[in-house]
Amino acid sequence: MVSTSFIPPPSPSPNLRAALAYRDALNEMDHVKMLDLLDDNFQHQRLPKSLGMPIQNKEQYGKYLTDVTPLFKTFRVSVGCQDG
Repeated sequence: MVSTSFIPPPSPSPNLRAALAYRDALNEMDHVKMLDLLDDNFQHQRLPKSLGMPIQNKEQYGKYLTDVTPLFKTFRVSVGCQDG
């Protein structure tokens, strides 16, 4: 069972703040916010490597996001914990 009652701590770590900001940008389908959270040296690789998909830089990944996110209009990301 997945719990949806996760509440961030009052002072979340920088990593958790970044993860939550990315989650929010995903839920808003906001490409600009998503890309702003990524380092300029960001690289995205789809797995498994055996598919032979090229590694994408930040600009290429932005184009990919623009193309793919309309497919996920009703997709929502949540943070939870796995019970048992």
